Amino acid sequence: MMLASVTLNGRLLPGDYLLARRAGTFLVRVKDLAAWRMRPPTGTTMMIDGDAFVALSALGGVAAAFDEPNQALLLTVSPEAFEATSVAPASAVAAPSDNMLAAFLNYDISAEYAGKARLGAFVEAGLSDDWGVVSNSMLLGNGTVYGRATRLDSYYLRDDPINLTRLVIGDGVTDARDWTRQIRFGGVRFGTEFALQPSLLTFPTPSLAGSAAVPDEMLPVIGPLTCVP
Repeated sequence: MMLASVTLNGRLLPGDYLLARRAGTFLVRVKDLAAWRMRPPTGTTMMIDGDAFVALSALGGVAAAFDEPNQALLLTVSPEAFEATSVAPASAVAAPSDNMLAAFLNYDISAEYAGKARLGAFVEAGLSDDWGVVSNSMLLGNGTVYGRATRLDSYYLRDDPINLTRLVIGDGVTDARDWTRQIRFGGVRFGTEFALQPSLLTFPTPSLAGSAAVPDEMLPVIGPLTCVP
């Protein structure tokens, strides 16, 4: 057992590392390989003083030399021996925030006079909580519907952002398609709603892959790089 510095692809790593030597072969700790972002082989570890070691000769794409005067292990590692670095947007679905009981009232009032006063209003009221939203809208006024209120849409809506689904009970509108127009209906509507996760991409995206020729200044070592938009 010995402590030695490690130079990886020409770059001196900070600190000293515990090494073992058996039959002319150097062994390094598995946890050090993980810190260097190198792929450890499976089923070839050796326990020494409670630590798991692996022989450098068992690692593919690794050439090792030992500088005895400087007590340094010099490693030349191919990019394929490193764990790949993946750069991609977060794929986890954003969980909804905590719900609370709320109510809202929207209105749009118009008035005109042309020999006779006309007053009209569009009113929408609703109530929401963790169970969903109940909403109702109507037209009020003494215009074409004198002294009456005309109900427009009344519905119960519940969104599930985790499963990207929406349930509507009551008045609804179908989606517009190239071959048809939107249709208003009364009943039950249940289906997928991707708009609940605006950052979700529902179409294939290109990916770029490659490896760096020299170590990166921000990382201790660099290996294969995959970039997914």
